[in-house]
Amino acid sequence: MRRAAAALILILLTACASPTETSLPGGSGSSSSSPVASGTATLVTPQPSSTPTPRSPTPKQTETPRPGESGTVTVAEDDSGKTIRLKVGQKLVVRLPSEYRPATAADQQVLVRTSATGGYPTTREMVAVFEARRGGQASVEASTDYACLHATPSCALPQRLWSVTVVVTR
Repeated sequence: MRRAAAALILILLTACASPTETSLPGGSGSSSSSPVASGTATLVTPQPSSTPTPRSPTPKQTETPRPGESGTVTVAEDDSGKTIRLKVGQKLVVRLPSEYRPATAADQQVLVRTSATGGYPTTREMVAVFEARRGGQASVEASTDYACLHATPSCALPQRLWSVTVVVTR
């Protein structure tokens, strides 16, 4: 019975990665012989694997218009979290799905919204245009909204926040 239990333990533990063998009491300790055939049981203990180095998140890309471009940078929903670089006088166009409220700039002396169309509560794509007026940094944000959130009882749809950081240089 003991041999059967030891053999079962051996079978279960040999599936572990990077094994190190240790003899059980009464065993020969030889790792080259068959543990069951020789009457010995070998306990296979997994070695602690080296801890993987945690990866730092991939930094968000920085968008800068290329020389010769119109000086307008267009951003969309998947650009959330990015840093955008503009020069004074350039424009930023924000295009988001219709469930977003019109985008706003945190520092309106650095970045001024010149137009906004669509977005919640319309069913049209939200498009907001900003102009870089002076050097500095401003965040541009928009959040989703839904009619059912204003009903009684309200729905449980999660709201999303979209934002980019805009750095304006002269």
